[in-house]
Amino acid sequence: MTEWLLRRREFRLAEHSEEADPPPPFSAFYDLAGESIAAVVHMVMGAGVAVLMTAWGQVTGGFAAFAVGVSADAEHPTTGRRASS
Repeated sequence: MTEWLLRRREFRLAEHSEEADPPPPFSAFYDLAGESIAAVVHMVMGAGVAVLMTAWGQVTGGFAAFAVGVSADAEHPTTGRRASS
C-alpha cells in the first residue's frame, strides 16, 4: 500500500499528462484476492486459538477469548510477517 502511495505521489509531482501516461493502478501494487484470503485465514486461526485456549481452561470469559484470538498474529510471528509483506 505504501509503495503505491509513493509511486502515485511521484507521478503527481512529475510533469506528465494523465491522458498520455495514466497514474499507476492500485491493482499493480496490491493483491486483493491474496490479501482477502490471508485475512480470512488469520481470522480462522484467531478463532481457533481462542476456542482452544477456552477449552483448555487457560482463559475464561468472552472478552478474554476475544483478546486471545485478536493477538493470534502476535503469538505466531511468522504468520504476522507474511500478512504485512
